[in-house]
Amino acid sequence: MQIQLPPEFEPEAPDAPAPSPGEALRHEFKLSYDRTNRVLHGERSFTSKPLDLGPAYYPELKHWYDRVARADQHEIVFSRRPAKPAAEAEK
Repeated sequence: MQIQLPPEFEPEAPDAPAPSPGEALRHEFKLSYDRTNRVLHGERSFTSKPLDLGPAYYPELKHWYDRVARADQHEIVFSRRPAKPAAEAEK
């Protein structure tokens, strides 16, 4: 994902949710901001490979998927800076 920000907006603190690493289950969201081009970059990766799990594993598996669902709702806050007057912008 890429978001081109308008000139008057800046991300306040572009941070990503904590990853959930693992071999069978993995979730990660990487976030970076290119200040020069005013582009916010995000990349999400998700792996789910459990094939045959007994009911005893369901609570742990549900907990993992709940963490992923919360991470997918992570917010990025933008602040709006006052636009520069036309005379200043031309300098």
